[in-house]
Amino acid sequence: MVRDTKIPQGLVIILILRNGETIVPQGDTLIKSNDKLLLAAESYVDELGVKLNEITIDREHPWVGKQIKELDISRLTTIISISRKHKMIIPNGNTLIKAHDEILIYSKSKEDFGGTEIVL
Repeated sequence: MVRDTKIPQGLVIILILRNGETIVPQGDTLIKSNDKLLLAAESYVDELGVKLNEITIDREHPWVGKQIKELDISRLTTIISISRKHKMIIPNGNTLIKAHDEILIYSKSKEDFGGTEIVL
């Protein structure tokens, strides 16, 4: 179960990916063989100039209707997750960006994506 998992202090399991299904775990959620876990840190010391931004894509955003691989963003930037209609998507290059998506971006570049900079 999630609550019995031995992970370093300060880390939290925020998603479990199991056979194409995305699970938001509770303490009594069972972790099975071949599950993929998405972890988040409760705190982060920025020694490398890394930043996280969360942006909401409005209808006029230039990314709407484009696949991630088509976006003009730095190679030092990764779209970590997309929240769409209360579902979490772990994207790849073929993932299509849609209006109202909430996107979490990890970046080591100085590029400004707008949105909310996340300080952990």
